[in-house]
Formats: sequence, C-alpha cells, structure tokens
Amino acid sequence: MVEQTRDTERRVRQNLEEDPRTADYPIEVTNASGLISLGGVVPSQEVKSAAEAIAKQTEGVMTVSNELIVDPDVEDDQEGIIFPPTQPTTGADTPAP
Repeated sequence: MVEQTRDTERRVRQNLEEDPRTADYPIEVTNASGLISLGGVVPSQEVKSAAEAIAKQTEGVMTVSNELIVDPDVEDDQEGIIFPPTQPTTGADTPAP
C-alpha cells in the first residue's frame, strides 16, 4: 500500500512536470491513500485549474485537494523556481515611508 501511494504521488509529480501549463511551477504534491493535496503558489487561476485536472486524471488518484494559492505577482526566475517580487528596502534604521 505504501509503495502504491508513492507511485501515485510520483506519477502526479511527473505529469505536472511534463505538462507545459504547470511545468515551470514548483507544485507540492502529497498523497494520503489516494487523496492528493496540491500546494504552493502559482500565477493564475488557469495554472491552478490545470494542476487539479492533471492530478485528477492520474491513475490511482481518488480525489484532489487543491490548496494552490493564486498570486499574479509571482515571478518565474527562468530556472523553475518561483519567487515573490522583491520589495524595495530601506536602511536598517530608516523606517519605510
């Protein structure tokens, strides 16, 4: 059963990595006996929906809990790692305006 759980989780991850709609985003995948949970931050509702559809179509998945957060300000650094935009900083002793 544990091996089947790992295989299902691995298949979901692989499918997300191979699909061009979701490949650039580090989506976290966990599996609890066929209940797949998706986590992380993506830039649009379209990516969030695509990730859920991909997971649901994966063999061994019973249900999907889509906990992805949509943040349009998320930027792709071209290496597949997502970072929120940086905020301008002020001096350590200078309060922000």
